Amino acid sequence: MIMTNEKAYKIAENFIKWMNPTNWDGNGDQSDRLCPGVLEESELFDKWNLEIAFGQDYVDGVLTWCTYVDIVDKRDDHSVDVQSCYGIDSPQNIADAIMCLC
Repeated sequence: MIMTNEKAYKIAENFIKWMNPTNWDGNGDQSDRLCPGVLEESELFDKWNLEIAFGQDYVDGVLTWCTYVDIVDKRDDHSVDVQSCYGIDSPQNIADAIMCLC
């Protein structure tokens, strides 16, 4: 399958809908509805899964929420490549990270 901007954006929107349904921006008190799990898209590619998850990383010395997009080999479950993007409420940022990998 060839990834398009439209498909990447739809995947990102779906991820936020299920994993961050209150569209919390990562500031202030953490939303109790933020899901710590991984969304796996396994039907997109023959050899790889696309996995998306929220995490935290240091940016300029400050612990900040971000989103990780990972390509994982289906045969042995190892990471092939990963991108992170700032923010956890922007489908466009997540879609851009997907497009960087695909």
